[in-house]
Amino acid sequence: MRIFIGIKADKDLLKKISDWKKSFKIGFPARFIDDKNLHITLIPPWIEEKSKIKSKISNINSILSKIQPFFIELSRIKFGPDEKRPCLIWAEGVADRKILSLKEIIEDTLKIKPERRIFKLHLTIARFKFNNFKNIKRLRQTIKWKQEVKSFYLFESILSPKGAEYKIIKEFKLASNSGT
Repeated sequence: MRIFIGIKADKDLLKKISDWKKSFKIGFPARFIDDKNLHITLIPPWIEEKSKIKSKISNINSILSKIQPFFIELSRIKFGPDEKRPCLIWAEGVADRKILSLKEIIEDTLKIKPERRIFKLHLTIARFKFNNFKNIKRLRQTIKWKQEVKSFYLFESILSPKGAEYKIIKEFKLASNSGT
């Protein structure tokens, strides 16, 4: 199975993205990501045997009491991942200590080797082919989209010619301050 760990966009964030899409005139063919698939990737996809998924879930469940909810903020919409040869429109923000700590804890727990590249907090809004991009100037729009991260998800990534579909395998709720 191709799986990954991510944070789903909540209702408020989905509304802000929807409003932005209505106001933005793209000027070239692009495929906007369905609301149900909008997420921030914490741990990128890897291949895992189906028989090992239960133990992965159990391992993650064992760390949840250590992690408190926190906020993330997406601060700009731009072309990515490389502005000179883009293929995405994404909202990005600063990866602060809390989200980096969550990512590290999950990687350690699942014994996943961290990526070499620096983690970029981003949410992909649309995909396009670079060839369709030639006459477009820069996109760099300031936003202030916040979301409280109360949970994260183990997703299955199902690839098809129409794009990836993401199926939730398990939601992991972060510890709450109530009762402590």
